[in-house]
Amino acid sequence: MMDKFSLSGLASEAGIPAPETFLADDEIFLCGQDRIFERGWIVKPRFGSASAEVDIIRRKKEFALWMTKKRFRQKRFVMQEYIPGDTLFYFRLYMHSSGKAVHTSCAKCRRPELRIHQGRGLMIEDVEPPAFSSQIVSLLAGLGYAGYGHMQLKLDERDNVARAIEFNARLSRGTWTEMRCGLDAPTLTIALLQGKDISPAPSPEKGPVFLWPVQDLLIFLFYAFLKLVRIFASRKRVLPQWKEMAGHYFRVYFKKGKKRLFDNYTCNVFKDPAVSFSYWLVFCFYLANEFKSDPIPKD
Repeated sequence: MMDKFSLSGLASEAGIPAPETFLADDEIFLCGQDRIFERGWIVKPRFGSASAEVDIIRRKKEFALWMTKKRFRQKRFVMQEYIPGDTLFYFRLYMHSSGKAVHTSCAKCRRPELRIHQGRGLMIEDVEPPAFSSQIVSLLAGLGYAGYGHMQLKLDERDNVARAIEFNARLSRGTWTEMRCGLDAPTLTIALLQGKDISPAPSPEKGPVFLWPVQDLLIFLFYAFLKLVRIFASRKRVLPQWKEMAGHYFRVYFKKGKKRLFDNYTCNVFKDPAVSFSYWLVFCFYLANEFKSDPIPKD
């Protein structure tokens, strides 16, 4: 499941929508016509975690230059069609070794597109799972998978279809959202790996949205900085409009009708400030590195 190239093929065979994916040194891909580069392509390690070494290729010349990099020669990479849109889904599963899913849930994340990866500063809310969720369960059961994992999907704004990007076999940074809803995720995961018989876990509460206010503030500050750099330095960066960003933040933090829950670093900042501020400092360095490259162009 950690093999991003094989997963794409397995997902398609199981009836799970997935973006077109090639090995970066696949002759079929390399010999393709120039028109394939009219779309953006995500380049990432075939075996990797989080957003490490993820790039976007927009033109054939960029791809040729990227292939000369030392890291390309040291490990295998995949080319995956870039999916335009601003909504991600995380279909979360707790699988027993018998092939039964003792608990499933689906989280939706949405914000204006700033980077390739949208794994930071998100609003998360629990929603109904995708229509093909049973195929995901069957795929994992057929592979003998046990424990926790989540399938990351992105909603394609071109046809409104959620497509499987990758599978993560680890508890994610959003685990606290499930625990706030009464699910003891770490204990459940350990019990599953030990092969214990477990009753189905309760479904999470629908309605609350889970927020990272400090991270969202830092993201907005970096966004504002980039907008000013673009204005004064005439840099060709494609970024959301001020109105779009402000509207998103207003809907998330001030619109009535939603119960809002803040992340643990915000809630415990006075109880353990050293941990919270250290995490936010590391996050600033992460953002600085992430924003060095150009954001994804819009179609």
